[in-house]
Amino acid sequence: MGTRQKKPITFWCEHGSHEATEEHGPGQAPRYCAEHHAEAQRALNALRVKAHRKRQKGPRTGFERPPGRPRKG
Repeated sequence: MGTRQKKPITFWCEHGSHEATEEHGPGQAPRYCAEHHAEAQRALNALRVKAHRKRQKGPRTGFERPPGRPRKG
């Protein structure tokens, strides 16, 4: 077996809307160029968190003691 070689790949950066050429190994072509990668990941994570919070049962409140007998003491 030989070593995997990186080759220049030209692809469309989905976040920056431009064509980019970078060296990558075998596998799927990247979605974002190196310049926009971190920014795109932050934007996707913000959308994921927003959707997760929307699915939650309700707004978070402070701790509320369940109804019942009061504590002795």
